[in-house]
Amino acid sequence: MTPESSQLPLYWALGLRLARVTLGVACSILILAWEGLAFSSVLWMLFTIYAAALVFYPEAERAAGGGAPLLIDVAFFLLWVYDTPAKGAMAGTLFFAYVMLFAALHFTWKETLAAGGSTALLLILMRRGFSGELATAVYACTLVAVVLAAYKTILVRRLERTSAQCRLLADEAEHAVERERQRIAGDFHDGPLQSFEINAGWRSSGSFCRGICRSASRSWSNCGT
Repeated sequence: MTPESSQLPLYWALGLRLARVTLGVACSILILAWEGLAFSSVLWMLFTIYAAALVFYPEAERAAGGGAPLLIDVAFFLLWVYDTPAKGAMAGTLFFAYVMLFAALHFTWKETLAAGGSTALLLILMRRGFSGELATAVYACTLVAVVLAAYKTILVRRLERTSAQCRLLADEAEHAVERERQRIAGDFHDGPLQSFEINAGWRSSGSFCRGICRSASRSWSNCGT
């Protein structure tokens, strides 16, 4: 799981979880219709419950790092292809498209390619259901997912560079404001404020001198009398 997967918009993550629930419900209904209440249908109902639980408790998916949910999705995709090689080709295509979309949004392009390639290899080894439209869909979805993951990485790096530049500009603006504040304070202190202090000093000195003179005059007057 890549660091940029933590930056995935919440509504995107919620959309992926709801898509998993929808696929689980659809596959459960189809299996019940085709095979009745069998072991595989019970497994799909459990998968649906698991998918619904992740919608209400997304922390469990985040705690797993995305790897465990991806492995579970791939395992149930393989189960679907094995149980319904002919009738479930369309549902299998949609399921694998979801799996690759999840991988592309949570992992790097190399990890996405590894997930798609390993899934295709397992399908080949199964020798069941992997032919025709499904094989084409698996290869096409893997290719598109790899391109999407690579483009996502480029966008995330651009976003990180832009965020770093914004932080740098904000720091420079803050320093410029502080320098301007200090300059204005210095100009005010050296200009009007200093003149005010000098004038006040002269006025107080003049008042002091005048007071001394008046005291001296009164003293001489008293002496003359």
